[in-house]
Amino acid sequence: MFRVPHDLLLGQVGGHMIFTTYLVMMGDGVLGYTLRRHYSYSPYFSEQRSLVFVFCFCFLGLLSLFWVRSFLSVRCLLCLLN
Repeated sequence: MFRVPHDLLLGQVGGHMIFTTYLVMMGDGVLGYTLRRHYSYSPYFSEQRSLVFVFCFCFLGLLSLFWVRSFLSVRCLLCLLN
């Protein structure tokens, strides 16, 4: 059975988590800009932004981990076919 080296796995997961963090921060910036532009400032907006940030980070983080897992399983199948 094909075994993935730990360095490769950690590198891919780390890369996807960095990319996910970048996407979430960009989305948080767009959300903050939209709220500031269309509404007056309220402390509730900062709480909502924090909740949206945490939710998006968790969701996209899990999505990227599943993507890495499926990518590695496809790669394992290709190695077995060769």
